[in-house]
Amino acid sequence: MRHCRLLLILVLLLLSACHPKSKNLSLSAPQLPSSIQIKETMTHIIEQQEKDTLNWLSKEDVQWLLQLDPSFIEECYLSYGLDDLKMSDLFIIKPTKGQKKKIVNAYKLHQQNRMTESLLNEDEGNFDKAQNALIYEHGDYLIFLLLNHPLQAQAEINEILDLKQNSLSMASYTYEKPTSFAFSMYFLTNSDFVSV
Repeated sequence: MRHCRLLLILVLLLLSACHPKSKNLSLSAPQLPSSIQIKETMTHIIEQQEKDTLNWLSKEDVQWLLQLDPSFIEECYLSYGLDDLKMSDLFIIKPTKGQKKKIVNAYKLHQQNRMTESLLNEDEGNFDKAQNALIYEHGDYLIFLLLNHPLQAQAEINEILDLKQNSLSMASYTYEKPTSFAFSMYFLTNSDFVSV
C-alpha cells in the first residue's frame, strides 16, 4: 500500500515537472476575424446598396479623403463611393491613443462635404442619405456609415467587431501555473484522511 502511494506521488511529480515553465499560457481561441473577414462583411453591406460600387482605400488615402494624418490611425477599413451619383461610404477606423476627436471631426466634415456635393448635383436622395449618415463609436472603433440602409449595416459591422473583440479577449486569457499541486497531493496521500 505504501508503494502505491509512492507511485502516485512519483506520477504527480512527473506531471508537474512536465508542466510548461511559463507562468502565462495562451489558451486556444476561436480564429480572430482577419481584415479579410471584415472586408467581406463590408463588401456584403455595399453589395446591398442600390447602384453602388466598392472602392477600397488605404490608410494613406485618408490624407486626401478625410484630411487626416495616417499616424492618427492604428487600424482602418475604408470603402468610398468615387462616383458622386453612387454615394456610399463605409469607414471603420481604430484611432491611435488621443486621436478620437480628430477622427470624429473628420467624419463630420466629410458628411458636410457629401451633403454639399449632393446639393451641387441636385440629388435629393443622396443629400438625405448624407444628412442621415451614422457616426458612432463601437468598442475601440469609430464608424462612419453613409449608406441606403445604415441601421442594417450597423448591426452587421457591430457583430464582426464584437467577434473580433471577444476573440482577442479569449486569446489573451492567461492563468497562473499551479505550483503547489504536487505538494497538496503529497500531503493528501500521506494524511490520515486517505486510505489506500
